[in-house]
Amino acid sequence: MLVWLWTFSVAWAVVCAQGMPLVDVFGDALTLTPTNFSLTSNGAWLVEFFSPYCPHCRNFAPTWRKVTESVEALRHDKDAPYTLARVNCYEWMDLCSEQNVEFFPDAKQYFDGHLDKTDVLRLTGQDAEKIKQFVEEQQKIYHAKKLGFSSSTAVVPNAPASMPSDAQASSTITQNASHVVSSKARTLERLQNLTEFGTAPIETIDQLDAYLGPDVGQGPSFVKFYSPSCPHCNAMAAAYAESAEVIAGQVNPIAVNCLKYMDICTKYGIEGWPTMRLYQNGSKTEYPMHTKRTKELFLAFLREQGVLHLIENVNAASLDQALTRQKYSVLYFMPGSESERIMIENVRMSVSSPMAFFASDDPAVAQRLLGGGPGLFVLQGGVSNLVASLPLSVVAGQSKETAVPAIAQWLNLQAQPPVVELSASGLDSALLQAPGIVMAVLSSSTEDLNDQLKQFTEFSHAWRSSSDLSHKPFLFAWLDYDRYPQLLLSHYRIHVSSTPTLLVLEGHSSILYQPPTKGTWLETSELLLWLNGVSQGHEHGQKFGTVLTRTWTSVRVTSTPLVTSHPLLMILVFLSLLLLIPRMRRMLLRWVPRSHASTKMV
Repeated sequence: MLVWLWTFSVAWAVVCAQGMPLVDVFGDALTLTPTNFSLTSNGAWLVEFFSPYCPHCRNFAPTWRKVTESVEALRHDKDAPYTLARVNCYEWMDLCSEQNVEFFPDAKQYFDGHLDKTDVLRLTGQDAEKIKQFVEEQQKIYHAKKLGFSSSTAVVPNAPASMPSDAQASSTITQNASHVVSSKARTLERLQNLTEFGTAPIETIDQLDAYLGPDVGQGPSFVKFYSPSCPHCNAMAAAYAESAEVIAGQVNPIAVNCLKYMDICTKYGIEGWPTMRLYQNGSKTEYPMHTKRTKELFLAFLREQGVLHLIENVNAASLDQALTRQKYSVLYFMPGSESERIMIENVRMSVSSPMAFFASDDPAVAQRLLGGGPGLFVLQGGVSNLVASLPLSVVAGQSKETAVPAIAQWLNLQAQPPVVELSASGLDSALLQAPGIVMAVLSSSTEDLNDQLKQFTEFSHAWRSSSDLSHKPFLFAWLDYDRYPQLLLSHYRIHVSSTPTLLVLEGHSSILYQPPTKGTWLETSELLLWLNGVSQGHEHGQKFGTVLTRTWTSVRVTSTPLVTSHPLLMILVFLSLLLLIPRMRRMLLRWVPRSHASTKMV
């Protein structure tokens, strides 16, 4: 028995010894971690990814250390440093996962933070001389890139007979060096969209420092320091992205992933996520920590700091260029009182569609607008393409709380497609989300389809562009009856006898409205009056669908906002219901009469 116990102990010790990492084998090679991996954004790097529990890694460790020592001088090259480093994937599994490491040992090459080569050890093998030769050749390529040479010039082992003279080479290097210096001295351009650190034009720490430092043309920057695993960061991500669409061009929207670039966030003194900061000419102002993080409040903060003008002033000369920045632009013509301008700025903050806002009191602009009076003009690509106009007299006397959301809703409507085609699943979603659907049931096999769609589009435009802000923002859509002949009848109990047919569906209340059948299917003027009656609740409709589908729709409509706004509460309710099921079952069993419970089948 003792012999067997001794044998087992020795075997177990051998197994444990084989599994233990031999730390001294790996030496003191430069180690990268999530806190300093951004060092690879400066210079050329060959990074080995290993695990101390990997036998192949332990066998390769002396070779890697030998190569590291033999090319140490390249690390200190002032023009093109080349560094060898390692990442312990046992300790930093997330970092290795980010770098798509699938096996050990693995080696990847980075040029200024960009992944340049993968599977390097498959190219060189685990031979020290071949790895050293690879490093020396790649350092020459990197050096040539830094000075503006083509990479092929740097790696040819034997110089050709046509090699330029020393004087020519010196002249070329001087020209390229001066080009590098001049490119650094250039003024920075303002960002036109949300930019993540690590992507152009902010790929290195130096570039980030430049954007957040003294103003050399880049202007102020509004920076979000965040972590993808932070719930608060995820909750405000959409609000920040929407704000970025508004501020880009005036304020640089920049996002820094602190999980990926922990050392950078440490350098900037970030202690929690999310942290929002405004950097202006080298100074910083922090967004109040306990203030809600919404698009409106972000924009209000930047406006209070004097770095954001929500409405840009233009004249006739600058108008055309300004209107090309976004697909849709809003021109606030002949601004009125200061309170009116503040109201339009609040509208600007409330609009969810990407729109550029401009203001002008230039009389020459009025001529280009064909004599248009004061108000808001929605333009698509240029002055000649007027989408809709809204005289601000329609909100005269209304409070800001009433006028601002009404105008914002009207503007959002102008940026939406005039008509969309519905599928079976699309109709179900639209009934839940849209306040109402104006639906044309058409046949794709008829020769008149294009004419009917054109008429329907004009009808949609007439409704949406109206200055009557009481109009419901209906979704205008058409359904191909040839493709879905039974959809309306089988799912919603709506009978369509012929095409084209016009229907209005209100999904929340499951009410169907059908216009008068006299005349052609689209008498625009009469139908607009009828649709206005539907919008105001003056027309009478009928229920559609079965009792079961209407009940299910009602549950989905009422539960969706609760799930969105209180997800944890809804999870608790669901779990409570699951826990109640056994208790309810026991209660039901108690109610069953004993005589029934004791009855036996014979």
